[in-house]
Amino acid sequence: MSADTARHEWIDTWCTRLQAIMHTPDTDQPADGSRLVALPAWLWLAPAIDLGRKAVRADGRAMLMPVRLTWTGDDQHLLSLPAGTHELAWTALGMGHSATGTLTVTVTATGITHDAAHPDLAPTDAGADTTAARAALAAAAAEGRWAARMSLEGYVERAVKAAVATVTRDIHGLRAPAAVIDWHSEEQIRDTMLLGTDKAAGAVDRIIDRSLARTAFVKVDPLRYLTVDLQRAAEAYVRRAISDPPIGRKVRRVARSMPGASMAEIIAAYRQAHPGDFLSEKRAARALTAGSDINASAWHLSWYRGEHHIRDVDAIDVEDVAVANVDAQAHLATVRTLATRSRDALRAELTDLREAS
Repeated sequence: MSADTARHEWIDTWCTRLQAIMHTPDTDQPADGSRLVALPAWLWLAPAIDLGRKAVRADGRAMLMPVRLTWTGDDQHLLSLPAGTHELAWTALGMGHSATGTLTVTVTATGITHDAAHPDLAPTDAGADTTAARAALAAAAAEGRWAARMSLEGYVERAVKAAVATVTRDIHGLRAPAAVIDWHSEEQIRDTMLLGTDKAAGAVDRIIDRSLARTAFVKVDPLRYLTVDLQRAAEAYVRRAISDPPIGRKVRRVARSMPGASMAEIIAAYRQAHPGDFLSEKRAARALTAGSDINASAWHLSWYRGEHHIRDVDAIDVEDVAVANVDAQAHLATVRTLATRSRDALRAELTDLREAS
């Protein structure tokens, strides 16, 4: 790294944590007489593809981005090598770069030496191959995964809020009276994405696993990859919370283009436009009836009634919600009537003024 270049700090930290995960031992059984050699996962170069403003720092220095390194053809980044000299082939691919080479590593009973021509290619001596050394690497990998997971907390929160806004506009339009889910459901989605459940890993862990693939960042920088993936996952979680199928948006688009059409006509038109989706009546009905979840409806109605406190979402009376919906419609009709009377009164007063002048 020269005085004219610098790494993107957040991406550098993220990739360091991914590299720690890649150094997870595949077994806890050591190989006698060998040493553990941790190989680097990234070659940091100025991108040869267009990354926009991200390619240049505010101080004018070129931003270095990670180019994925693959070793010995099988993408292993932790090797147990016996004493002797070893030729390790590497390939670098990503950010518009493609390169290959060979690293010579000499292993002795006390350490390793190498002939890395670039500091990013230098391997790390993880010590003699012992059960303790493997356990330490496994612990470092677990710590790296946890740190990587929690570093995305703010990104997850923003992705969920953006997804709620997107789905609300999609279903209720720009003048939606309330979001499709309330703050409590937002928190549940955020926590599930971040930490998962007892039965399944969360979206963040799945994104971390995909980020470990050798081709993950070939055409896009890690931060862009993560934000897009998180936004996509958050929207799927929100839609699932309100029982909106993945193709719901397309179904509603067809329905809006056919005002007055029956369900059968909408399904027939959709199947003709998207035959590969195999739309069923059940999914069509879910798409056309998707709306706010019960918590969001109750929260909105409690504010309409002047109950400016958090209601117990576990004790919501569904009938009460339905009655309140009717009340809200009656209230809206009253407001419209008053507005019409006000306009009529103002028009009459202006007419009197004109006649008097």
